[in-house]
Amino acid sequence: RRFLNERNLPYLDLVNEKNRRVDPTPTSIRLSTVHSARGLTADYVYVLDFDQICTWHGRGRQLATIALSRARARTTVHAQKEASPYVSLLSGLVSACEPLLK
Repeated sequence: RRFLNERNLPYLDLVNEKNRRVDPTPTSIRLSTVHSARGLTADYVYVLDFDQICTWHGRGRQLATIALSRARARTTVHAQKEASPYVSLLSGLVSACEPLLK
């Protein structure tokens, strides 16, 4: 939030329940946790710290599915570790599915 405020970038904090009922402007950035993103979509989604999502208290698969399925156009995934086993698995899955999308 501080990063966005310092640069005067418009954003909508979806962790705050009242903001979930507000339509953001087309150029605004929406900040959300995976939990508060359920049922919402966006054109572009950036998933940060994917490793932590995948290992979160036994609900990792469900949370990862929620995080990865929010984008209408493109999802970008970030992991803290360079050699992330979860990102490697995801990358393999994407590579296997690419021929089906052509």
